[in-house]
Amino acid sequence: MVPLAIRSGGREAGWRGQSAVFFLPKKEIERIHRLLPEVKILICLRNPVDWCWSFARMTVYGQRDPDKVSDPEVIEFIEEKAANCQYVPALKRWLNCFPTGNVYVGSYDNLCTAPNRMYRDVCRFLGISIPEELEESQPELSKRINKGRTLKLKPEFADLIARRWADDMRNLETIYPEIGKNWERS
Repeated sequence: MVPLAIRSGGREAGWRGQSAVFFLPKKEIERIHRLLPEVKILICLRNPVDWCWSFARMTVYGQRDPDKVSDPEVIEFIEEKAANCQYVPALKRWLNCFPTGNVYVGSYDNLCTAPNRMYRDVCRFLGISIPEELEESQPELSKRINKGRTLKLKPEFADLIARRWADDMRNLETIYPEIGKNWERS
């Protein structure tokens, strides 16, 4: 659920996203549109359980000893994100400011399982040709960038996240039925 930037240089290509940009308030998105009315927006939606847990690992846990992080701290983080980071309202803010043809919405699942296909889709969306050196084999597109630390997600946290995003996911299915079709529901 992040606007993506494709980075390429020589034979290197990768994906980099920032969720904070996706959840900008309407006023900021309108400002972007005013400054860059023809800009193309790339949005990649990730299963909210995976996204929220990844974000928690990065911000709540950081480099701290996991045993020093309390459950109430993690729950507070999840509740705050659930209150402010719902996908459909954020998508609507972008789609209300930019023409549909300027907004690409994909899924993180496709980025992970079929990065070459998504790369080609994004290139077509942007109206750019696929670099010849990347057309045949694109192992660089499968390379993990900014791999976070591994911490096991407690079932109670997974359940809480799934419950807090359940309505949003049902609403998302009405707009983009293919996105999230394999995400578990509570």
